[in-house]
Amino acid sequence: MLALLLAALWGGGALQDTATARAESLLAVGRAQFARPVIGRYAALDAFRSAARLVPTNPEPLYWQMKVGFYLGSDEGDVLAREAILRILALTPDYQDVWERFETVYRNPKIWRRADRALARHRDDMVAMERRAELAIALEEPQRADSLAAEVLRRRGGGPRVPAYLVRAEAGFDAGRDSAGYAWYDSALAYADLDSTGAMWAAVWMIASPAEVRAQDALPPGERRRFFERFWVTRDPNLLTAGNERIAEHFRRLAYT
Repeated sequence: MLALLLAALWGGGALQDTATARAESLLAVGRAQFARPVIGRYAALDAFRSAARLVPTNPEPLYWQMKVGFYLGSDEGDVLAREAILRILALTPDYQDVWERFETVYRNPKIWRRADRALARHRDDMVAMERRAELAIALEEPQRADSLAAEVLRRRGGGPRVPAYLVRAEAGFDAGRDSAGYAWYDSALAYADLDSTGAMWAAVWMIASPAEVRAQDALPPGERRRFFERFWVTRDPNLLTAGNERIAEHFRRLAYT
């Protein structure tokens, strides 16, 4: 009996290794086809789909399907890219540039909800929680966004996390709790120099002047906090009030763009 069990286990491992090797070969073929002008894209797609069936927990074949979809464009390509992205998010919340592409391209509440369900599979992953919080903001659910960001901060054991502070700030402003919004944005400012995610700039680049864009691109280490403080001071409509009303206004507008 033990010999049979060991044989079965060895055989299963061998089959798995064979499937992985075949998938790698198909990916190589697909990448070569993808590099061909026009006519190679559908052949590449067939290879990537076959690879995905062989290694269903590996996001790489899906990533290449996404790339084919973006290249093809039109409704067909959009569906292909979207479905590949959602399947990747269900496998891993932080694969290459998938999230950045998703944020840039998709502005549809139905797709946001599907992405939220995919990310919800990763219940203990803080990246997934942060991204679900961003989706909750987009879906105009500030209380849920705030709860998710609060959980991220709790699990970090009190360590600074600027993206989570920004989510809580935006959630506060969107919910009409401006005092909470200002408090959390102040926390984000306080740790801006320690943040490597680019979250501070990502929240405001759309209202920056060309000179501010150039200044931000040239920022030396340790100057990020001072840059953002100056950024908002120049936009403060009333220096006599405790809070900068422009900050609250900006984050509320973000919810509708």
